[in-house]
Amino acid sequence: MQFATLAHELAHLCLGHLGPDRALKVPWRSPMNHAQREIEAESVAYLVCARNGVQSRSETYLKNHIENHTTVDQLDLYQIMRAAGQVEALLGLTAHMKYDKPAAPRQMDLFEPKPKLDLLNQDLLDQ
Repeated sequence: MQFATLAHELAHLCLGHLGPDRALKVPWRSPMNHAQREIEAESVAYLVCARNGVQSRSETYLKNHIENHTTVDQLDLYQIMRAAGQVEALLGLTAHMKYDKPAAPRQMDLFEPKPKLDLLNQDLLDQ
C-alpha cells in the first residue's frame, strides 16, 4: 500500500500536475480539475504496481473516480505511460525494461533457393 501511495504521489510530479520541471523533463500541461489529476496519477500508480508485481487498490480507486467523475476523455495516455516509466526510473525499477540485443540479420546465400510464393500472390504477379 505504501509503495502504491509513493508511486501515486511521484506520478503527480511526473505528470506535471505540480508544474513543469526542466530537470525531470516534465512538460507544461493544460490545467485539469482535481478528478482528472487523480485519475491520471492513479493510472500511473496502477501501471507501476502491476509491472512490478505489487498488489494495490488502484482498480477500486479508479473505478470509483470514473463512476463519480466521467472525465476520462481529457486524459493524455501518452503522458500517463511516460510518467509511469519515469516513476519506475526514479525508483530504480527499470530492470524489466532491459532487452537483449537483437541477433544480426542472416546473410542470404546466393545459391540458396528463394522462398516460393503462395498461389494467390503468384497470380497477382503474373497479371
